[in-house]
Amino acid sequence: MKNLNLFILLLFNSVLFAQTPFIKDDIEYTNAGQPALAVEIKSYKGTATSLALPSSVTNDANSTTYTVASIGFGAFFGSSLTSVTIPNSITSIGNNAFTNSKLENIDIPDTVTSVGAYAFSDNSLKTATISNTITSLEDHVFSNNDLTTITIPNSIISVGSNSFSFNALTSVIIGDNVELIDNNAFYNNKIADITIPSNVTSIGDNAFMGNELKEITIPNSVTSIGENSFSENYLTHVVLGSNLTFIGNEAFADNLITNVESYSANPPILPSDAFNVNAAIDLFIPEGTTQKYEDAGWTGFKSVTEDPALTLSTDSASLKNEFTIINTENDIRVSGPKGINVEELLVFNISGVNVSTSKQTFIETTTLPHGVYLLQIVTNKGSAVKKFLK
Repeated sequence: MKNLNLFILLLFNSVLFAQTPFIKDDIEYTNAGQPALAVEIKSYKGTATSLALPSSVTNDANSTTYTVASIGFGAFFGSSLTSVTIPNSITSIGNNAFTNSKLENIDIPDTVTSVGAYAFSDNSLKTATISNTITSLEDHVFSNNDLTTITIPNSIISVGSNSFSFNALTSVIIGDNVELIDNNAFYNNKIADITIPSNVTSIGDNAFMGNELKEITIPNSVTSIGENSFSENYLTHVVLGSNLTFIGNEAFADNLITNVESYSANPPILPSDAFNVNAAIDLFIPEGTTQKYEDAGWTGFKSVTEDPALTLSTDSASLKNEFTIINTENDIRVSGPKGINVEELLVFNISGVNVSTSKQTFIETTTLPHGVYLLQIVTNKGSAVKKFLK
């Protein structure tokens, strides 16, 4: 019993000591808000340009070793660090943790499950690797850096406001599970090509404003496109998915758009300035929807063409009343009437390059980037070609 009491007393003292911040090797630690025998980095007192953070630290005052579990609010704010190594013991990085430092690269280990707002903003980051366990990128987390490429892992569900604004991004891969791209997320970069994943439902104001995009395909999952979301790019071709319910003012303004394809059978209200200069644009819409588009404000275009192919954005569509096309997220399936046998299916991109072939009555599309494609159906009675949206 005496030994047990002694152990409890020692544990109590070690926790009590840790509650009082202590400094080791220019790093200030505190136990506040942490489990017993774990500490958070509170601040940095040094001037080093390169630092490997420890996974554990011993408080000399009580000779107790603690796990370094988190990096606190503003811990390295304004430091001289150009390089920092984050150990696998770290599970969270607080708001403004490294703001206004001089970091040139960062590797966030998979043990980190949360990174706060502005955590790495206003540095000199050229590369960043994001943990596969983080589910959201908070506001301004990597804003105002020098990033040229970024891969957003599949764990991410939301990309916060200004997450990557004011960088030099030319290559961006957005994870398949992202649902929200918030306001200004990629504002003022150099992105020339982007694939919007099929789980995205909302694209915020100014999200891709001020980039170098030449064409964009909005997948069927997207219901809302915010104000100026794609303005000030070099867009010439825009493809809009079938489920849009909102397009914000100047969403595609200040571009070079000559061609818009809209797959919606029930179009959203179109602001008069959404495309800036409608008179230069050829608009393609589903069959039998001209009146609906006019009633929703889609007027003043150079030409309006009802294209039967655009009905293929729905789950099932008829092909010249001879075939049924079922267009899913993973494949396209074709069935025909008795006596007409499907012998081959071929998919071509908009440049006319054959990107997939199948001798079956279905063809997988999982590996195809989102965009517009041509489906050629070869049968014992001839062949037919239709456009579809992936």
